[in-house]
Amino acid sequence: ALPYAACCTVLLSFVAMYAALGPVLETEFGLDESNVLLVRLAGLPATALAPFAGWLVGRLGTVRVAVAGFVLAAAGFVAQAATITVLSALVIASVIFVAGIATIVPSVIALVGGRGGSTRAGALGLCGLAIFVGASLGPFAAGLPLEFAGLLLALAALLVVGAGLIAISGRLAADVAAP
Repeated sequence: ALPYAACCTVLLSFVAMYAALGPVLETEFGLDESNVLLVRLAGLPATALAPFAGWLVGRLGTVRVAVAGFVLAAAGFVAQAATITVLSALVIASVIFVAGIATIVPSVIALVGGRGGSTRAGALGLCGLAIFVGASLGPFAAGLPLEFAGLLLALAALLVVGAGLIAISGRLAADVAAP
């Protein structure tokens, strides 16, 4: 159950940040829709890290890589909140966040799939459901009465909770596996 709760935070934070970012770019930096789109697209190359995360899982394990991804994504949010008045820094920080997300997804899928055993398909289905529930909640989070920096810090805290849930689940799984 803990990895599923952590999965909810992944696309919730992704959708919430990008939903809230557009209006900030328009009002604070005077960007038009096409330039807002370009800023959003800046994170796209970071998604190419997903296959690398799969390789890291084989070297370091699913829990370590997933926790590192959550922490990296949270750090990206903290950096965005700290650099909110500098567009280039805001963009770079958003790329860091997306790199964290690109690390989380394959590692959590591997974690859930590996623990699923003979019920792997069902376990992965629940993981997908948790991710999509989080994505559905993202616009609501973006609409909370918070300044953009406050939203980012709240989402960073949520990602840190996600990292903790994955770490605890790893410890619990190790305790169950021990004789």
